[in-house]
Amino acid sequence: MMKITRIIYTMKKITTLISLLIFTGCTLGPKVERPRICMPGEFAQKLDDTKEKLKLDEWWKNFNDESLNEYINIAIENNYDLKIAIEKIEEARSFYRIKKADLFPEIDLNAKAIREHRSENVVDTDFLGPLTQSFFQFGFDAFWEVDIFGRLRKNKEAAFYSYLQQQDSSLDVYITLLSDVARSYIDIVVLKRKIYLNEKKLALQKRIYKLTKEKFISGLADEIEPQDQIKIVENLKQNIIDLTTLYKNNIHRLAILLGQIPESLECDFSKMKKIPEITKEIEVGLPSDLIRRRPDIRKAEKFLYSQTALVGAKIAELFPSFSLVGDFNFEASKSKNWFQWASKAWSIGPSMNLPIIDFGRRLANVDVAKSLHRQAISAYKNSVILALEDVENALVAYFHEKQNYSFISKKLTAQKNITYLSRDLFTSGLDSETSYLQSRQTLIDVENEFIDKKRNVSVDLIALIKALGGGY
Repeated sequence: MMKITRIIYTMKKITTLISLLIFTGCTLGPKVERPRICMPGEFAQKLDDTKEKLKLDEWWKNFNDESLNEYINIAIENNYDLKIAIEKIEEARSFYRIKKADLFPEIDLNAKAIREHRSENVVDTDFLGPLTQSFFQFGFDAFWEVDIFGRLRKNKEAAFYSYLQQQDSSLDVYITLLSDVARSYIDIVVLKRKIYLNEKKLALQKRIYKLTKEKFISGLADEIEPQDQIKIVENLKQNIIDLTTLYKNNIHRLAILLGQIPESLECDFSKMKKIPEITKEIEVGLPSDLIRRRPDIRKAEKFLYSQTALVGAKIAELFPSFSLVGDFNFEASKSKNWFQWASKAWSIGPSMNLPIIDFGRRLANVDVAKSLHRQAISAYKNSVILALEDVENALVAYFHEKQNYSFISKKLTAQKNITYLSRDLFTSGLDSETSYLQSRQTLIDVENEFIDKKRNVSVDLIALIKALGGGY
């Protein structure tokens, strides 16, 4: 009974000492804080404030295109890059749990039963007993590093910010995926229509070539004119082939974004589709909103915080580390005595470790950590100004494309009127069929310009939404 009392008394003294060390412990290194950056009060490029504003959350639904909505839902479920990004969140979370567990004691269960025979020429049998012996052991080993100078806490803190950083990184992948799916879908719809228009133009050009050839045979045109027309025919065929290549490449790209094999979507676009567009205006907000909106900025911020914590961890390595170790076992040379109270064996006590000579290795590690910390500060500031540039460029491109779209719409209306007049002149016998066909070709050229500008407005709007943080 007295022995048990002494054991408890000894453990109380050690526990008191450890508690004192913990509560008087400290953490080292720079403070975790966001660098100050002077942000402009507003963006330089303004948009139309009179239109109804669209909501950035689920922005793609403003296109009112069910096929696009379905593709985006499939991409969210099946895209492999997004799956990898989500798994990286789980990886970072598990790593954080490892670093968190380092703060607590580690207790291991040990058990062994050994039958051993020692050499007669080595062992002093009078001292160590019989040459053949048995040894039975069962018990627990415990180890606890007392984090006095904050090394373990700083490592845990760095792992936590790395976990948050990976969440923002995954959100960045998510936003990019939605933008890529929408842009690829719009490009496919536009290219399908451009192929159709160019095939119409080719049919008209073949008719013009036939008329020119008839004029040459009749002696009303020289030999150069038919050759010029056949050259245009071949150029149009080449253009259609190039457009078809781009069309199929975009279908393959969209399929990959959806986690499917490249040729799986070709049947989905057998029919002509309406080019998606959004009539509402976007709510841009303030430049300072980008710090919370953009996942790349938040990712850079969390990386900075992680590097800040690692500086403290490396500084803590310059100081001694203290641990509490102990074990409690039942040990016996005979199995029948194994779990008797008299077979107990235990030890408990603190330990300290302080490397004396390392030729500057730990100081160099501190310098490396501080350099990485300074790099992270610069990387964060750079991410902010790059985001500002991204938004300003996207605003300018979107604003000017909307102007171009307005101009080309008027141009298209004018060309339609010209083509109608040319048709009337031709049917009245006041102009040639060739002139009328060329007028129709010009109309097709303007229609190609029109759908290009319509496409650019939608794609530039998607780029602007992404630049603003994709609604998140």
